[in-house]
Amino acid sequence: MTSDESLMLQFQGGSRDSFEELFARYREPLYGFFRRRISNRERAEDLVQEAFLAVIRCSVDCRQSRPSFHLYCKMTVHLVIKMNSKEVRP
Repeated sequence: MTSDESLMLQFQGGSRDSFEELFARYREPLYGFFRRRISNRERAEDLVQEAFLAVIRCSVDCRQSRPSFHLYCKMTVHLVIKMNSKEVRP
């Protein structure tokens, strides 16, 4: 199995397949995280998509020699919670 770090490097290099692999790995855990905090299933799915869009933006804006998908996700989840603080329980 390819590491998350390697997949992020490949994604930053233009590999769509690498991002799709990361999405496949982490969509359900992120969905579960949001679902435990809000009652609306559709909104939880929207928040997952917002989180992944933020990861994409951050991977472009915050290029590092060793990108950390987990760091991007952590930053993103905090950002999404902050943006949606009325809906999401910490």
